[in-house]
Amino acid sequence: MNLNPSIDEPKPKISVVIPHFNSSATLARALASVERQTYQASEILVVDDRSTPQEVAAALEIIARIPHARLIRQPVNAGPASARNAGWNEAAGDWVAFLDSDDAWHPQKLELQIPVLADRRQPSMVGSQIVALGPSQDFPVLPVSTLTPIMPLTRRRLLRTNPIPTSSVLLRASPELRFTDGRRYTEDYEVWLKAASINGGILLVDLPLVARFKSSYGASGLSANMLKMARGELETFVRVYNAGTISAVELALCLGWSAAKSVRRLAITGAKRLLKKVRSTSNTTSS
Repeated sequence: MNLNPSIDEPKPKISVVIPHFNSSATLARALASVERQTYQASEILVVDDRSTPQEVAAALEIIARIPHARLIRQPVNAGPASARNAGWNEAAGDWVAFLDSDDAWHPQKLELQIPVLADRRQPSMVGSQIVALGPSQDFPVLPVSTLTPIMPLTRRRLLRTNPIPTSSVLLRASPELRFTDGRRYTEDYEVWLKAASINGGILLVDLPLVARFKSSYGASGLSANMLKMARGELETFVRVYNAGTISAVELALCLGWSAAKSVRRLAITGAKRLLKKVRSTSNTTSS
């Protein structure tokens, strides 16, 4: 896809929503990655999910440096789904981009995704790949090309696995798409499944435009609690089935795939812990 749309086409306005809960240590990095975009967002909405007073003060100090950023404060701690909805409800843009406070964007993230919004398939959502980086690592150099590598994400593939990091998505500012308030695990997956059934579905830019600075699972943060993640995924399938998004046959298949993935994740995490213990024991013995 050509990266240079007609200059006569109106440029879509992008609202960036960043949930924040006691994460001021990484918030500055996330905001800096938005500020460095070669395609500038119209506004940045940081939604504080009832952090401590000290964290709120730190967040306000960081946000004050950015003219088009502001803080929205939640009355109670309700989780990332409710925080994203709070920002989404106040967003003035044509599209909403989500960024977790401990992730970061490639400087060309929005620039490379914006032309995809005008694709003839009329996507309801655009995502990208993600790369895991260390604290001092930078994004890999993107290939030089006049074409953006795009691939559709079929509903069948999405039912088997969720390859879309929340921090990569651009969603239409549509009232029919919202997170389920109060959900804390796999809350994004439910929205993706709904988006896949609207208009032209989901298109992915096949480039690493988002950086994560922790493991996908088995590390700190929400993803560390794998049993609750697995239960959240099962709840997602039941919810989209009850909404008529998937059939009974698809529900049965999804439940089986989900169970298999959970076993694999637990096995990988268990192996990592065992290896760490063996190495620790070996080092103690050798010393």
